[in-house]
Amino acid sequence: MRPTARAWVVGAGLAAIVGTGWWRLPQGPALTEPWTASLAAVEGALERKDLSAAERAWRDAYGAARAARHWQALAEVGDAAVRIGASAALRAPYRERARRAYLAALFDARARGDVAGVLRSAEAFAGLGDRDAALVALRVAQGLAEPGDGAARSRLAALAELLADRSVAWVDW
Repeated sequence: MRPTARAWVVGAGLAAIVGTGWWRLPQGPALTEPWTASLAAVEGALERKDLSAAERAWRDAYGAARAARHWQALAEVGDAAVRIGASAALRAPYRERARRAYLAALFDARARGDVAGVLRSAEAFAGLGDRDAALVALRVAQGLAEPGDGAARSRLAALAELLADRSVAWVDW
């Protein structure tokens, strides 16, 4: 085969590989990510009512989630902080840790253009009782949602209705 023909074949092969996108890294976290093992350790410690071990495992999970740079990891670590706070005498520090993780998840999801991640963050802020942060995340999600995305539009509408309901008592837990 002549060098020019070989170059065309190689070029066509590379174009096919790039075009199919099979070489890309997965968008979501894998089940074997380091933060998942740490979250399992948090759950085990909470079952044993060992808050010190839960705290250590949460710190490991948070560090691994930050390194993973994916909104789902950060949101799940935020959820774990909420669960630790529910078991602890002092809830405020865990609420702040959850808020920090949810905020990082929001930033990551927004950067990816992932409306599901932004909505997950908005719902998490609402669950914390942080109406202002939930409203900001809702606005970001509204900007990202595609007109034809019925599932996202439904979640947007439900969350907007909840946040607009002035009869809901927004309290810090």
